[in-house]
Formats: sequence, structure tokens, C-alpha cells
Amino acid sequence: MTPRADSAPQAPRQAGTAHDSFLTRPPGRARHGDVGADPQLMTADEAAMRLRVSRRTLERERDAGRLGCVRIRKRVFYTPAQLAAYARRQEERNMNIERKENDEECPAKRAQR
Repeated sequence: MTPRADSAPQAPRQAGTAHDSFLTRPPGRARHGDVGADPQLMTADEAAMRLRVSRRTLERERDAGRLGCVRIRKRVFYTPAQLAAYARRQEERNMNIERKENDEECPAKRAQR
């Protein structure tokens, strides 16, 4: 498409502005599935895939209060920080269980502590 002769030249848009070329809507107007939606918020399916668990396991952990989430009306999202904190707590919990099992197997170790 060629510019009309009577139109003024347009200044090119700067990268990093609120309307990058890949966005289809202004900020705050993103819809479900838009490329411009916040990449930090993950759906339950995305979070479950990241943790390598089923969606139902993710929901049980959330309902039990062991996994934080972000609620926007009826929608539930997860952040990478919430998933990382959950994974750290699970790792600590598993280490404590292993220590208890080792102490029960060997009373001499318990006496040394």
C-alpha cells in the first residue's frame, strides 16, 4: 500500500511502548488467550504442566492451602513465584520425612544428635 501524496509522514513507533506491534489491544484490555496477556499469570493447566502433576492434584493442593493462587473473579491463576515456593516447601517436607525415617532406622544416630 502506497501512502497518499497529501498525507503527512507518520513517525515510527518506538519498541517497548504500550502498543508493541504484537499487541492487539491497549493495556488493560487483554482477553483470555491474547498474546499480550500477562505472561506471569499461568492457568491451572499451565501450572500443572510446569509442576508435572495433574490438574486435580494442583487443585487439591490449592484447596488445602498449600499452594497460593491469584483469583480474578471466578478465574484462578498461578505465578512462577507461587509455584517455586510450593516446590521449596515440598522439598523441605520430603527432607524432614527422610530424616525421621533415618532416625527411626538407626537409634544410634538419634543419640549422636
